Amino acid sequence: MISLYPRRRATATELMDDPESNRELLERTLGQFSHINRLLTRSRTVLHRELLSDMEARVRRAEVPRNHRFTVLDAGAGGCDLPLWLIDEGRRRGLTIHVTAVDADPRVVAYAKRVALPQAAPGTLTIVEGSVLAGAGAPSAVTPPFDYIFANHFLHHLTDDQIRQFLKISRELCRRRIVINDLLRSWVWLWLYRLVAQLFLRGSFARNDGAVSILKGFRPRELAALCTGEGGPAQPCRVRRMLPGRVLLVIDR
Repeated sequence: MISLYPRRRATATELMDDPESNRELLERTLGQFSHINRLLTRSRTVLHRELLSDMEARVRRAEVPRNHRFTVLDAGAGGCDLPLWLIDEGRRRGLTIHVTAVDADPRVVAYAKRVALPQAAPGTLTIVEGSVLAGAGAPSAVTPPFDYIFANHFLHHLTDDQIRQFLKISRELCRRRIVINDLLRSWVWLWLYRLVAQLFLRGSFARNDGAVSILKGFRPRELAALCTGEGGPAQPCRVRRMLPGRVLLVIDR
């Protein structure tokens, strides 16, 4: 019987992760991510359900005052289209949100500071070059604790050991909820993505890297095992599939 799922996560390196990759193609890829996130990743739905709704519920229950400044750490934030959307959507709901966006690639950080930072209201977005995996050695601008930690398409860039380390550090940095949106490893979604990419994603790394990313993605039980296994957070985690080709991990602190 032919399996719908590759047995193991791929270990190939994505083109955009190569520090010597073409900068113009990298920036074009980052620009395309805003459209990919809007149409394919369900990130806004996740942020609605898991962050914004929880913030509103906490205000409604008087756990925090209406003017509470909610803090969010976005790990592997890329071009920062999602932090911008989260801040704006929060403002429309009467919520004050500050996002610290962290990315380890200096070229990505430079792009985000040039393109995204001018669009953010003063005092709502901080963009930091560094790795959350550094823990206590993280950049000084990453000041814990945060109310929420969010990661979109970040986990699949890490090895299993690094994922356990990231979840452990996130637990130390976060006081409310950790939300991770990533890719379901599936032959079906791989071929569907290749079709979409062939039609719409040209002149960037997205066509290649999206396919590689799916092969580096997860089955739900794998994420659950990484979450609750040795070295992972002690708190129970919620893992579920979402369409199209998503795996969502939520850890409530």
